[in-house]
Amino acid sequence: MNQTSGHRALRSGRHSAPGQIYLVTFATQARQPWFRDTRMAMAACRTFAVSAEAADAHFICWVLMPDHFHALLRLGATGDLSRCVQRLKGCATTACGCVRRL
Repeated sequence: MNQTSGHRALRSGRHSAPGQIYLVTFATQARQPWFRDTRMAMAACRTFAVSAEAADAHFICWVLMPDHFHALLRLGATGDLSRCVQRLKGCATTACGCVRRL
């Protein structure tokens, strides 16, 4: 039996089905509380709705904590869970990176 570890193990058996509802959670790098900074939190929040919509997903609800994010989202007809999460994380990272440089 082949053992996997880390992120690969988390993705093992994962599938994505259009129209389904998923609980998504992701954390900041090294669980740093970046979102305690109001500017960082607002930058991330502004990107979430746009990013989800672009990935053909819609939030049912979500919450941003100082070092992580939780959401219930429904995939649309062409939505893909992995691409949606990748887009959410990437856009939030870019937005927060712009705030940090100010």
